[in-house]
Parts: sequence; C-alpha cells; structure tokens
Amino acid sequence: MPAFQVKIAYLTPYRHSRRYFHQIVVADDKQAALVETRDLLSKRSPSARIVHEVASLRPDSQDAEAAIKAGWSLRDGWWSRPIRAGDDLAAIATHGYASSRRINVRTTAGCVAIDRIADVSTPS
Repeated sequence: MPAFQVKIAYLTPYRHSRRYFHQIVVADDKQAALVETRDLLSKRSPSARIVHEVASLRPDSQDAEAAIKAGWSLRDGWWSRPIRAGDDLAAIATHGYASSRRINVRTTAGCVAIDRIADVSTPS
C-alpha cells in the first residue's frame, strides 16, 4: 500500500483563523487516505470545519511505508521512534541523532538505513 501526505485546512468555532493538520497515511488510494485523516482530525478537533483537503502520493512512498511499519512516526518534519537494543549508535549518528530515548531522523531514507543496519547487526 502506498503512503500519502494528507494536508487539511480547517476552522474551529473558537478561532476563525485557518489551522492546518498534516498526516502521513498508508492507504489503498487517495480517498481512503482522506477518510482516515478526517477521522484522526475529528478525534483531535470534533467541531472542525474542513476548508480544504489534499492527498498526494509521496515520492518516497516505499521508504515511508517501510518506516511506518517499523514504528517510525513523523512529527514536525522529523521521523522518530524509540531506541531499541540492537540499534547501531554509529548509524544513528550518521543519519540523525538520539535524544531522550528516541531516535530522530530527517528523511525516510535515514529511517530505512538505521533499521537495515540494526537488522544486520543483531544476531538471529
């Protein structure tokens, strides 16, 4: 399943300025991605009035899908997940940084590289 970058602009009854909700969603198609993101937005802001919404296929869809399945989450432009026992500190330092028991990386390629090195270094 491909990964979509969904952006929703909405208004709340308390603030009449436009607010934005961004989410990466793994879904079958654009409509399913929009529906899933609308559900997430309704949990965050039940009285939100959607002004504009768009879902676009990410160019790094395969890497994003692998990162999300491996436990990475995107927040404020950084991919993040908890540090695991088999993680290679050199790989973390090469592709991102570790802070308060979490790994933070800027790109999905960094996520995949850290996971690949961790999978190779852990004995089976």
